[in-house]
Amino acid sequence: VLGTRYMGKIIQVGTGMPEAHLSLHMQSFMVSGKQYFGAVQGHVNTAEYVPQMVQWWREGKFPVEKLVKVFDSADFASAVEAMKRGDVVKPIIAWS
Repeated sequence: VLGTRYMGKIIQVGTGMPEAHLSLHMQSFMVSGKQYFGAVQGHVNTAEYVPQMVQWWREGKFPVEKLVKVFDSADFASAVEAMKRGDVVKPIIAWS
């Protein structure tokens, strides 16, 4: 927060631990015009966006099968390595 410029925006992507807290010095935060946002799941309305993604998939515009790969739970380490290499965006672990 202190490193954010005047009128800057801070965006927290994802969530913290349930017990996590954020403390701000309100006076300096407010007079500097800074903004703090939380963004979870792309900051979209999932009730609208998920059906839109399904429609894109049906139209061939959203190739989910190129983004995901299923790995057996025994191959967990391989899944992580594939993600680190960029071979897969979203590895899915299948537990049998």
